[in-house]
Amino acid sequence: LKSRVVRRQFQRALSNNMESLAANANISLVQDRIKSMEVVTSDGNKDDVDDLLSHVLGVVAVDPASVVAETISPDIVAKSILDTDPRFGEKRTFGVRTKRVGPKGDYKSQQYSKEIGSAMSTIDDSLSVNLTKPDMWVRLVLEPERVWLLGDRIVSAGGLPPGVQGDVLCKVVDEKTMLSAFLIMRRGSRLVPVEGCEEGLLDILKKWDPFL
Repeated sequence: LKSRVVRRQFQRALSNNMESLAANANISLVQDRIKSMEVVTSDGNKDDVDDLLSHVLGVVAVDPASVVAETISPDIVAKSILDTDPRFGEKRTFGVRTKRVGPKGDYKSQQYSKEIGSAMSTIDDSLSVNLTKPDMWVRLVLEPERVWLLGDRIVSAGGLPPGVQGDVLCKVVDEKTMLSAFLIMRRGSRLVPVEGCEEGLLDILKKWDPFL
């Protein structure tokens, strides 16, 4: 819904907020891109990093990811996926979804999902395909020369990054005013606390806006 220029401005604000949140929490983050995907890597504790990313306003969801294979060969990728499955050998259903980034190469997304599903069924004959409501979804990101496996999605707060829609004075004195201030913050405004605010409640809001 935004022009390209405004969208870039919002993305820069989101990136700056994320970087400052990480610095305040002493968590290392490296921001990067893989074609159309925003990618963040960290050597910090996984739970701490997940909690930090779930507090970045403007982010709808976070998909934890790891490189499952440094090749796109379906047989090798399928084996790597099943090597990490604690239910290997049990009767269960599955489905495969693939997001391709970069040049098309040898595979389209649906074709690659089909190849991976076939290879997994060959390796573990306890598996059966269910694309409606499977016991597990195998979600992959296909690059030209490697494949990422996505973990369980972390739902974030969405909204807009604080600071892109101007400043708003606020006086936070109880839970109701704190929640009201959060909703304003989520619309992209930066809160400017006035005298008389409850510091403990402001500390909660600071988890969402490092510049508060």
